[in-house]
Amino acid sequence: MDVLVLHLSTAALICCAYLSGMRPEEVLALRRGCCTRVERENGTIRFEVRGRHFKGVLDEDGNAIGEGEERADPWIVLEPVARAIAVAEELEDGEQLFTRTLYRYAKGTCMPRTGLSSDTAVERIRAFTAWANQLAAAHDRPHELIPPDPDGAVTLRRFRRTIAWFIYRQPGGRIALAVQYGHAATAMSESYAGRSKADMLEVLDQEKGHALAETLTEAGERIDAGEKVSGPAADRYRAAAAEFSNRFAGTYLGKRELRALVANPRLRYSVRSSTSSWPATPRTTISSPRPGSAMPSVASRSTATTASALIPRCCGTS
Repeated sequence: MDVLVLHLSTAALICCAYLSGMRPEEVLALRRGCCTRVERENGTIRFEVRGRHFKGVLDEDGNAIGEGEERADPWIVLEPVARAIAVAEELEDGEQLFTRTLYRYAKGTCMPRTGLSSDTAVERIRAFTAWANQLAAAHDRPHELIPPDPDGAVTLRRFRRTIAWFIYRQPGGRIALAVQYGHAATAMSESYAGRSKADMLEVLDQEKGHALAETLTEAGERIDAGEKVSGPAADRYRAAAAEFSNRFAGTYLGKRELRALVANPRLRYSVRSSTSSWPATPRTTISSPRPGSAMPSVASRSTATTASALIPRCCGTS
């Protein structure tokens, strides 16, 4: 039972890290009572999470303050995150939501309650992945196996980039998932709006630029391959692909270039099956504009999906 409790706590940790946009140290510092359900005047429901942040927190001499400081504005999170926090509160006896205590109990030892470190979190994620794969194999569900990660251990830090990547590259045809990512983008925008150091918004904006670059690269390659374009936006589609190719093809897309790309109204084009093949041609595999835009590993996404699916079964929070 102690091992199952540990895995449930890990699932809550993963869910918070994946869907909130928080940094690892911010998630690990969450405390009991941090999440509040707020009903606004217009009838919308928001879940606010208050906690500490650490990056850029300096004393008057310019030295980093290790314990950070209370974040002035709350994070706005999705209901699955609120549920995950409620689960963590049920599992832990103290004020901190994620500690080494459960890990020690599962190992058969008892130590004073201490905060969970990033290294211990990695070990817990590894154990959670192995446990989930054992369940999938035992129940003959190979499609739910979490594959080995070619990039190494799945760390908390990687979940922020994974959610940003998928917000702007929603899997075609999976409408419910697309809607959920849309809600995640809105929540994160609210969390960081007006902040001078809105780093998560910068991550989202960069991924938006990478996604647009990939769309326009693919558009140009499909047109060059002989695919036909029809419809009222056909001319704009061709013009956008040509302008992108002339200005950006073969260049390094840094922050400045990505900002220029997203800000150009002639290039703001999202294409999903806007061309038809005649004759039929295979869909082109698009190379990423830069290594940072490459698709996150399936392992980090699958681990987050498995953890997120586990939380609603264990919490009656509404």
